[in-house]
Amino acid sequence: MAARESAALGSGPGGLAAKYRSLFVVGRGGMGSVEAALDIGHEESQRVVALKRLLPDAARDGRRVEMFMREAKLAALLEHPNVVRAYDFGEIDGELYLAMEYVEGQPLSRVLQALADAGDKLDPSLVAYVLGEVCAGLHAAHELVGKDGQPLALVHRDVSPQNVMLAYDGHVRLLDFGVAKIEAESVTKTGEVKGKTAYMSPEQAMGDPIDRRSDLFGVGAVLYECSSLRRMWGAGTDMEVIRKLALEAPPPLEGAPAEMIALYMRLVAREASDRPTTAGEVADALAKLVPQGTASAAKELRGLLERHFGPQATEGRRRLREALEDVAPDQAKELRESALPAVPRDEASGRREAIDARKRAPKAGAWLAIAGLVVAGVVAWRLVARDTDKVEASAPDPSVSASGAPVASAPPVERASPTASASATSATSVNPVASAPPSASAIARAPIARPVTSAPAISASSKTMTPAAPAISAKPPDLDDHPF
Repeated sequence: MAARESAALGSGPGGLAAKYRSLFVVGRGGMGSVEAALDIGHEESQRVVALKRLLPDAARDGRRVEMFMREAKLAALLEHPNVVRAYDFGEIDGELYLAMEYVEGQPLSRVLQALADAGDKLDPSLVAYVLGEVCAGLHAAHELVGKDGQPLALVHRDVSPQNVMLAYDGHVRLLDFGVAKIEAESVTKTGEVKGKTAYMSPEQAMGDPIDRRSDLFGVGAVLYECSSLRRMWGAGTDMEVIRKLALEAPPPLEGAPAEMIALYMRLVAREASDRPTTAGEVADALAKLVPQGTASAAKELRGLLERHFGPQATEGRRRLREALEDVAPDQAKELRESALPAVPRDEASGRREAIDARKRAPKAGAWLAIAGLVVAGVVAWRLVARDTDKVEASAPDPSVSASGAPVASAPPVERASPTASASATSATSVNPVASAPPSASAIARAPIARPVTSAPAISASSKTMTPAAPAISAKPPDLDDHPF
């Protein structure tokens, strides 16, 4: 279903609040805010959406308004399972908005940071799966035609880990066409550069004419980062990256299958003519590097996200459930299930949980054995006590020696209190997840919660990364980690 433009609605009563009911804030970026909202514009089609609104300061900037509306119009034209869909966009009471598909997950940038912090890595087949899905969505964008049926010759210009969303259900989606270039529009001045320099092609960085093959260079840069957990050009300023683009060859990819290394070298070729022709061609090549098939790869991705972001996923579902129960109690369950499709249970994880449960819960036979030992112990103790009573009268006083002098006895040994011992143990060994779960208000202040196993990956104020490991050690100044 194509998105509907609601600019014609004008300034209806209640403004935007008459169409969308806010559930909670997802995050705020440089241009706008994103919140989970309930679409109440049409009673028969209520659904949970991600509502993006342009902030007042940004709305006064004509360039940002142009980018916002371009993103909305392109997203409205694109209907592909690997691209975040747009349902509705327009202007109400002077406020620009875009209602998009609500996707719970993590941007690829944060997943890579979590892997680097934990000393983990992406298996080559998972790298191929993620990038193959990205290329499938990218190819759909490149092939997009306008309402007149003519090709738009669209170039995304910002293929980067920040704009790849990994959903908790294992699906991959490309997003953010705000800086996309359409050949038919003269929106980019000669020599003007848009996008993130860390993933730009040489021709894009130099302000030369670009086509779809420029995006494929960005795919190569992301492939390198996924495989090595290091940025292709390393840390540095925009000017340092541009200097490397102009003077240096991209670093070799190591530790990957030979076919992936060969594809990478083609993707990051300096000349666009030496790169693959289409993103569809790259998607086909990457599919051959996923021997287990996309369904199994999606399952593996679900497991990886569960390991590194399980608490965040659980908290997000709880927050959505409670918000819907407050706003629409009668439809809460149905709306929640439509917004968050059930994630298939990982079989291996299920087996592990069952084994752990059996370990934690002794079997009935074990309990009977323990009870038998206790009864036998009580009987033995009573027999010993009875024999002791019989000889107690004839036994000498243990506190008196044979000469009649008292014997100095050792002081009684104090047994440690089980309660005190448990308290001491808990004071020195605390599970940070169980003892301090993130509150809904805390999560509302952040776009997406950070992984609990690592140090903070991104500082929203300084726009820098501070990982524990040297991989992905610093972020170029122009990288915005916000997924929208």
